[in-house]
Amino acid sequence: AKRITRSGNLAFDLSRGGGWDVYLIEVNPATGESGSPKLVTESFFGQHMRSAWSADGTKLAYLRTRQEGRAPLLCLMSLADGREETFETGMRYMNSVFLSPDGKSAALAPAGPADKYGIHIFTFETRALRPIVLSGDFRPKGFSADGKEFLLFQAGKRNENVAVDITTGTERKIMFAESVENNNYDLSPDGSRIVYVANEPDSKRRQLVLSDIGFKDKRI
Repeated sequence: AKRITRSGNLAFDLSRGGGWDVYLIEVNPATGESGSPKLVTESFFGQHMRSAWSADGTKLAYLRTRQEGRAPLLCLMSLADGREETFETGMRYMNSVFLSPDGKSAALAPAGPADKYGIHIFTFETRALRPIVLSGDFRPKGFSADGKEFLLFQAGKRNENVAVDITTGTERKIMFAESVENNNYDLSPDGSRIVYVANEPDSKRRQLVLSDIGFKDKRI
């Protein structure tokens, strides 16, 4: 899930005293200097994890764990006023959340109703839940920049990266540069690029690589 905004706000989960909570820290994009961490989840201490930003950086989503046997609540907080909304999603269990670029829905994984494993789309307005991918072995990555597709790595026998149309469920295979080790990449906050570490041919060096979804590599 997205951890940092274009303006430099970084959200992260921190374990303290046996539980998890979400913290926010402001990072200067130009200098890299940062302020002090601020606790975001001030209620239900120690029950929060898997934070994810909205595309515009104004809202933060996270999961609130509950007693054993109950799926976590999906929480959505407005950072402007601290107002928090909570949602019963219908998921059997979830440990991943990704907000869509338009902020109207979230992709949740892995276990939906009837223990059907995969990626499910939850719509905030209607509170409807529907699967877009049913698979027992996958690694979710995030929404495309336009929000029309969801990117994931299909593990197991398939062993390939795919983009799934969130409306039709149609999959298309994504070809990355040969130096990408399948699952070992992350999406940029705006969903337009991937970042990964590449082994240089005939060298012991490793480089951080930014690649457009197009894909043109920029080595750092």
